Formats: sequence, C-alpha cells, structure tokens
Amino acid sequence: EIEENKISVIYLGADHLTKFCSKEKNNQIYGKPYILYVGDRSKYKNFNLIIDVFSKSKKLSKDFEIICFGGEKFSKEENEKFYKLNIVNNLKNVNQSDDELKNYYLKARALIFPSLYEGFGLPLVESMSLGCPIFCSNTSSMPEICGNAAIYFNPLEVEDLLHKLENNLYSEKNLSDLKSKGYDRVKKFSWKNTAMKTLKVYKY
Repeated sequence: EIEENKISVIYLGADHLTKFCSKEKNNQIYGKPYILYVGDRSKYKNFNLIIDVFSKSKKLSKDFEIICFGGEKFSKEENEKFYKLNIVNNLKNVNQSDDELKNYYLKARALIFPSLYEGFGLPLVESMSLGCPIFCSNTSSMPEICGNAAIYFNPLEVEDLLHKLENNLYSEKNLSDLKSKGYDRVKKFSWKNTAMKTLKVYKY
C-alpha cells in the first residue's frame, strides 16, 4: 500500500480540441438533431443503457439520432439488437479525425456518458470545452470532474436517464445553462497545468 502523502492527483487537460478548425460540412450530414457518444462501448462503458432508453422512448427515437464516435464498428450482435428494438435507423458509427470530433461536439444536442466507472473521463472535459451539454453517470469520478456542469443519472436505472433526457433535451434554457457552467468548470483543466503539476512532482 502506498502512503497517501506520496500520491498526487493531476487532472488531464481539456483544451486540445479547441485548436482544431471546425469544418462546416458536418452541419448538413444529419437531418435530425443528434446525441453524441464518444469512445468504446464495451462492458463498464454501459452503452446498452442508451439503447434501452431509446427503445422505450418514442419521443426520443422520433426526434434524435445517436452518433457513436470512435470504438469498433457495430458488431453483428449490436446490429441485431438495434433491429430487434426498432431503433437501427437512430444509430450511426463514425471513426474520423480529431478535427471532425470537435465538429461533432459543437453540433451535438448533448453528450451522454453512461459509464459505470472512470478514472477521469476525457470526453467530459472535451465536451465542456466546446459547449456540449453533458448527461453523465452519478458514480465514480464523474461528479468530481463535472461539478455542477452536468445532469446526472443513475447508470443502473433506465427510467432515470429517460426522464432526464425527455425533461431537458427540449429546453433551450436548461441546455444553455449547462453550456455556461461547462465553460466555467473547464477552466481548471488545461494541459499547461497538467504539465506544470507533473513537473513539480518529478522535481520534489
């Protein structure tokens, strides 16, 4: 066991995507507004929670698509489940560059982050830095990272996320409030601070 006074917590930065140029072409790709999911979808990432929510909410499935950026292509099993739940047309998998990822954050209605556990959660700070409202799990490190700049849900309860989405995705005021809080919150996450604090640990 390592002594507590020998442990330093250093947050990652959030400003790397802000340096990329946003390409306007993605603005015309999708006819519907979309919710963004970033990263791998396996195991503790709890991606199936989003699928279960959309399969139960006719309102959400009618009005929104789910863009999955990164991770593996949809597997045969995933596609079969999408077909079975009648939401196959709501889902798209995208694997592109970081400048395209920035564009998806900028155009998204919100990011959903249903993970059961995260040591940090880089998509959370990326979202805050680019004004993308966040819906995320109320467990692990997520509340510590997002503070008051997210709408939290129980990652084990479909109805909780369903109600949070239906009650907030259609409110410009609520989403604008999340964006403002995110911009304020993300000021504490910069790669310069990460580098300086890491250097300090090595020096002392």
